[in-house]
Amino acid sequence: MTDKNSITVYIFLKDADRKNFIDTTLKKVAFDKEIGYAGYRNKKFLRYYLNWSIYSTEVKNKSVKYDEKVISQIIEECLNSTKNILKIRNLRIFIFPTFNKFTIEKLGGIAGYTPWHNTILIHIYPCKGWQNVLKSVFLHELAHTQTKEFYEENKAIYKQLIHEGLAEVFREYVLENSDARIIKNISEAKLKKIMHEIKDSLFKMDYQLYKDLFYNADKYPLWTGYAIGYKIVKNFLKHKRTNIKRLLDTPSKSILKYYGI
Repeated sequence: MTDKNSITVYIFLKDADRKNFIDTTLKKVAFDKEIGYAGYRNKKFLRYYLNWSIYSTEVKNKSVKYDEKVISQIIEECLNSTKNILKIRNLRIFIFPTFNKFTIEKLGGIAGYTPWHNTILIHIYPCKGWQNVLKSVFLHELAHTQTKEFYEENKAIYKQLIHEGLAEVFREYVLENSDARIIKNISEAKLKKIMHEIKDSLFKMDYQLYKDLFYNADKYPLWTGYAIGYKIVKNFLKHKRTNIKRLLDTPSKSILKYYGI
């Protein structure tokens, strides 16, 4: 599906349950001079990513059916809902399956990733309610592609937090207050306590802390990083009036200074 604004959707869901699915898919992913291979420098890195995102901690049931027409319609609806907000150009969207247990059990069957400029990767397992989750995840990732600082390398923790917060605020704005569980399951008091604990590390790139905040649930509750980022951005909006497009362009330091830490 391609439109006049050069937004292209590539769907790789056929024969997702077969052992050679990744080999077959890699043959189909063409090199793009702007984004490489679906956002990766070479097919070796893309293979590693697909193995991890599709099959790690996999579920046993791979006999699923995908409705590609519905998937395309949902993405089109999301893009149409943002056309008066964003000027999107040269966007590449890749749709892959997933049999990842964490994605199915904790993420509602949908996972998203934005590895490179103007590139969105979406993974789908069609469990109950996946359609609404797809809307939320796609809009979250779309916000990343439009966030000015998002693609910086070795980002400090505070930028990681704020970029996820911006994506959640954007999603909420487009879907008109459709709250996501990843920002609602931690109390305000708990978030403030965690922010106090990590404040000395905010301006560092601490990979272990990053994992603790965004992926692990051992040290902090699951989704802590997203929830903190969301609260920081919402607090900024209490002090500064701006539209959603300018918000995505706002430097992270400018947003952080209103949080009072």
